Amino acid sequence: MGEWKPLTTIEDSSGERRVVICCKDALYRHHAEMWMLAADEDEGCYGDGFWMETSVSGYFSTIEDCQREARLTVDWLRSQPEWET
Repeated sequence: MGEWKPLTTIEDSSGERRVVICCKDALYRHHAEMWMLAADEDEGCYGDGFWMETSVSGYFSTIEDCQREARLTVDWLRSQPEWET
């Protein structure tokens, strides 16, 4: 089995949230991420910050089904332009 490879990413207008569509062995899934700023207590371990995964979908047999489900389940994504694949 291979690794999940990112195919396309769409970010919100603030640049602080994104959804990534990935593929592995002819299956697709999406995951949402949010940018987290590093805190002073992190003592530089995370640089300026890091992307934290906030949700992961199930598996889909087509990229179109995966994108459609992402739009239905990720609120901010509904107001974004269509996917560019």
